Amino acid sequence: MTGARVRSLAVVRGPARGLLQLMLMALSAAPAAGQMPLTVEVRGGGVYSTPFARGIAVVPAELEAVARDLEVGPRPAPVAELVLAARPGPALVLELRAGASIADVTGAGGGNSWPAGRMTAVHIVGGVRYPLSPLPGADVRVGAGKVLYLSSDVNLLEGSGRTGVLLSGGFGYRLPGPFAAVGVAEAQWHEFAPAPLAEAGAAAGAVTRFLAYLAVPVWGTP
Repeated sequence: MTGARVRSLAVVRGPARGLLQLMLMALSAAPAAGQMPLTVEVRGGGVYSTPFARGIAVVPAELEAVARDLEVGPRPAPVAELVLAARPGPALVLELRAGASIADVTGAGGGNSWPAGRMTAVHIVGGVRYPLSPLPGADVRVGAGKVLYLSSDVNLLEGSGRTGVLLSGGFGYRLPGPFAAVGVAEAQWHEFAPAPLAEAGAAAGAVTRFLAYLAVPVWGTP
């Protein structure tokens, strides 16, 4: 690893730093970029997310005062990704992914639910894949990146850049058939402390996203 790379890693901390070091080491040991097999994949599927926030609200006395558990979060939604994958060796694949989903946000509590707006989630993840030797066609995947929640009408998502590092892990399996399609199941986790919660003095929470994809190569060597 060159001195320039070492200096650049000094500003990266936590799990993302370890993943970046692993990717740079693999690239250093790989053939020249022109000789490295590259693949572009398109992925489509669905995402389910745990609520953004949970809390307790006291309904005014004239409305039969009770303390009710409330939660606000996105509904299950479709998700799409574009992936650039590189294979520096027979047992390792590096990937850089960008994806997005558009979902309705709802509130729920006291046996009722109501619309809270609409948002777009955009994520960028760098990661690695390792084959699972006991199960041909299967692999395990880990990665780190960032997710942003964009919305003009969901107040809770103001300042949603405060989401911390996105950590991801999952499995892929090459499906039988003439096409090189792969089924992917993944879980993503990140801290969640947008501006409205921070201003209210609420402690940082966390969001977990569960994703299921069908991945199809559209260019390069699968």
